[in-house]
This record gives sequence, C-alpha cells and structure tokens, in this order.
Amino acid sequence: MKWFKHYSDASEDPKLMALREKFGHAGLSSYWLILEYCARQWKSGNHPEFVLSSLHCQNILRMKSKQTDLVMVLFSELNLFQISKTENGYLIKCPKLASIKDNHMANSDK
Repeated sequence: MKWFKHYSDASEDPKLMALREKFGHAGLSSYWLILEYCARQWKSGNHPEFVLSSLHCQNILRMKSKQTDLVMVLFSELNLFQISKTENGYLIKCPKLASIKDNHMANSDK
C-alpha cells in the first residue's frame, strides 16, 4: 500500500489521546510507525496480518524491550491493533487497513 487515508483530526481520537496520555508523543508516533509498517507490508487481497520480531519492533519504535511490550499491550487494549505476543515477537492484525487503503491500490488490482 503506497498511502492510506488519514483524517485531519486523527490526533483527537479518544484512543489516540489515551495513547498519548500514557506515553506522550512517543506513544502517538509509535501508532503511526506501526500502521505505516503494516501498510508497507500488506498485499491487497490478503488478510492484514503481520509477524514482527521483538528486535525489529524495538528498532522501528526506537524503544527498549519493556517499553515496546507496554506500548503493544496498550495498542491491543485500545483496539487500535489486534496483537498477540509470540515466542519471538508479535502477531499484528490490522483489519482497519482494508477500509483505509488508497484508491491507487484498488485501481491497480484491476
């Protein structure tokens, strides 16, 4: 996915506000970094599910292991993503990606 829709008032969403309240701007940027990662990996037609190693996730978020785990748990609790901890990292499901995918991607599938 090359791009996705982003509402101009997204930062006022109660879930994102809760994330920012708990982790500051690092929490909010973590949400967008994971969403962007998932969007880049997603191939149209497949279920938007992604396996991300703990180390790779820490590198993406620029956080240590414990803080990464805390952010990922809060993502799941807020239902921003469906996240399951695996032996080596995370299984991330992002069903909302299908609803925000760009028209360019839809047109290129034809």
